[in-house]
Amino acid sequence: MENLRNIAQEMGRKAFQGLVVLLHGELGTGKTTFVRFFAEGFGIDPKLIRSPSFNIIFVYRKGDMELVHADLYRLNEEKEIFHTGLPEYMGRDSTVVLIEWAEKLGRYTPENHVKLRLEFESEYERTLMIETKGNKERKYMEKVLEVACIGEKIGETQ
Repeated sequence: MENLRNIAQEMGRKAFQGLVVLLHGELGTGKTTFVRFFAEGFGIDPKLIRSPSFNIIFVYRKGDMELVHADLYRLNEEKEIFHTGLPEYMGRDSTVVLIEWAEKLGRYTPENHVKLRLEFESEYERTLMIETKGNKERKYMEKVLEVACIGEKIGETQ
C-alpha cells in the first residue's frame, strides 16, 4: 500500500483545477483509502474523509478549491447521476473530483480524465492500472509517477 499512498499523495499535491479521477475496483480494493491519501496530499485532513456511499457526494473545501468525493455504488441507473448534481462539479474550474464506482457514469463520463483501476493481488497487495484521456491529464500523471519513483511513462488511451 506504500506505493498507492505515494501515488495518491503526489496526485493530490499536483492536482489541477478541473481534474476528474475515476476510480474503479471491487469492494475492498482501497478506493476510499486512495481518496484519503489523495486528500492528504491536497492539504485536507485525511481523517475527515469518509465514504459517501449513502450521501453519494461529499465536498471538502481548501481555500478557493473544492475536493469533491463521489461514490456511485448505491446508484442503480445512469439517469440517477444527473439528480446527484455530480455533472455540475465535473470540469468546473474550482473543483477536483474523485469518483468511486465510476463505471456507473456511462454517458456522464467526462471526455478528459484519469482512470485508476485497483485490483486485488493478495490480501495486502493491490495492482493499480492507470489510463488517461486528455493531454493535460497524461502530462499530470507522468509528473506524478516521476516524483512517486514509479519510473514508468504512461500513454494516452483512445
